[in-house]
Amino acid sequence: MPFTYWGFGGTDPALYARAASKGTIATDVPTNHSAAFAPVVQPTLDTGVQAAVVAALACLGDGARSRS
Repeated sequence: MPFTYWGFGGTDPALYARAASKGTIATDVPTNHSAAFAPVVQPTLDTGVQAAVVAALACLGDGARSRS
């Protein structure tokens, strides 16, 4: 059975900017497998939903749009 996986995450821009200015992005910005990782809810949620819908419609083809 075919399947797909989409992963979306959003880092706090202020946290990223502070780490970038210190040159410590790799150590100060947690990634998705870190216990400290917590994506910024917006715009991550909206972006993820929009991207998933577009991808699903692209995979399902024109027939999906005509049934909705």
